[in-house]
Amino acid sequence: MGGLRKKIPITFATMCCAWVAIAGVPPFSGFFSKDAILVAAYEHSPAIYWIGVFTAGLTAFYVSRAMFLTFFGEYRGHHHPHESPAVMWAPLAILGLLSLGGGLLFNVPEFLKSIFPAVHEAENPMLMYISVAAGAIGILLAAVMYLWQPSMSDAMARAFGPLYKLVYNKYFVDEIYGATVVKPLIGGSRLLLWRGVDAGLIDGIVNGVGSRARDVGSLLRRFQSGNIRSYATWVLAGGVAVMLLMGLAGGVR
Repeated sequence: MGGLRKKIPITFATMCCAWVAIAGVPPFSGFFSKDAILVAAYEHSPAIYWIGVFTAGLTAFYVSRAMFLTFFGEYRGHHHPHESPAVMWAPLAILGLLSLGGGLLFNVPEFLKSIFPAVHEAENPMLMYISVAAGAIGILLAAVMYLWQPSMSDAMARAFGPLYKLVYNKYFVDEIYGATVVKPLIGGSRLLLWRGVDAGLIDGIVNGVGSRARDVGSLLRRFQSGNIRSYATWVLAGGVAVMLLMGLAGGVR
């Protein structure tokens, strides 16, 4: 969309709170939670720590990309965006402010110490500096690619060709799932459940009963001629037939 920070400033400010928090910018809440996780990961395995650092930088990059493409630059839409009513933005603003400084207002570790006892890791400021640098690099890289040199993103997409297409299409997971699961289920449902069970069996029974009833009705209606003499003839013939049957059966006591 682009350029929405001037059109919906409250939403922009709210999103900024979430942006700096999830990107791990000091001294906001995301920084402290990210730092605690990475330090604990380093104590367990340095390899996991470096994977976490890369992920933190990637998170800062894609969140910054979303912010820059949505709220900065020129507006590229065709409608007239406007601010949401207070009933919508007020809860989000409260959550945004809490995402900034909720950890300072509420001592979450104290609340959870009965469930998750506090673990004191060895002090290593370098681990914090590295994680902060990863987040800063992610934000800076997004600013370069989507604010200062927008053509760079297209150039990188062309340079990485097949890899970019693979990642852009989410590793074609949806396409693979559709081809191996969705389409066979739809095809099987159409062939077996729809044409076989529904149209063939259920409709066949219902339509068959209706057809047989219609055939019987077509036969019986031949006896309905509307001619009283014809009816009397049939009654007489039926009476004679009954008496003959009774005579053949030995009569009635």
